[in-house]
Amino acid sequence: TGRYYEAVSRASIEKCDHCWARHLCGGPCAWESSAPDGKVHAPRESHCARVRQGAEEAIALYHSANKSHPEIVAPSGECGC
Repeated sequence: TGRYYEAVSRASIEKCDHCWARHLCGGPCAWESSAPDGKVHAPRESHCARVRQGAEEAIALYHSANKSHPEIVAPSGECGC
């Protein structure tokens, strides 16, 4: 089992190394990276596209909220939690 997850991680690292959203993504689940024959594949481009699109939308939403209501968007480092 340990070797299997190492293979999943290795496959993701090789593909994701240069992706701008790699730190926002945990990679696909192990099941999604597995083929019926037991081989492990790099994340599918459709997974990557969904993650990047979601990140872009979140950044745009943050920018929009910060522009229109800066008083509700906490400055960096000031969570207020």
